[in-house]
Amino acid sequence: MTSYRSCFHNFYDDRILQSTPNLLTWIGFGLSEVFLPKLRFLKVLYIENSSLKNLMLIRGCIHLRYLRLRNCHTVTLPSSIGQLLYLQTVDLRGTSLGRSLPITAWAIPTLRHLYLDSGSCGTIELDPMPLLEKLPCLVVLHLWNYRGPTMHCSAQGLPQLQNLELHFFSTEWTIEVGAMPRLSNLKLLSCGMQKLPEDLLNLQCLKKLETNCWQLKFDNTWKELKKKGCKCVLVDAS
Repeated sequence: MTSYRSCFHNFYDDRILQSTPNLLTWIGFGLSEVFLPKLRFLKVLYIENSSLKNLMLIRGCIHLRYLRLRNCHTVTLPSSIGQLLYLQTVDLRGTSLGRSLPITAWAIPTLRHLYLDSGSCGTIELDPMPLLEKLPCLVVLHLWNYRGPTMHCSAQGLPQLQNLELHFFSTEWTIEVGAMPRLSNLKLLSCGMQKLPEDLLNLQCLKKLETNCWQLKFDNTWKELKKKGCKCVLVDAS
């Protein structure tokens, strides 16, 4: 089988796509519309800085592994995204998809890396954890700008999660015993938290905590984590 890698910059030509049915990687910039024929072998779809309306024909890309829509503020996804059973990475930073992300997306069993920011979550994602905990294979989670009153991680939730980043996070955070049993790296960046949740002490695999919130250095939980062998680091705010 012949495979192709193709890159389009401020350019789109449907004839090219139809002539390369075995395309593996598709990269586009500055697009107003995208027509995806049945690219059955497509594994990577990367679209940036585009004013798309929808990606209805994404359902034909049945082997898609990586979907990245960066700064595509008007894009919407079809409910058929839940049929992409090989999808492992979804990067929606710089979109408004949090308000219209199909619920079927949370049923993708292979999803391992998820990136959501203030554009995709909105300053509302309701505690986002009840949905995120439905992703049993999730290994990396970056969450921006959740400012709801509480966030609760339940027991046995996110069983494979290893890396968690919370940006612009200011809320009460509770973690049940047994939640995130494999979490090893935690970043709290530009957060309004005045103290760390004591529940972090229940995370037996936590090896490193990074933050640029200097006030957390004086927190008792910070000191107890260091006693347990967790490397607690203050990083540059920039």
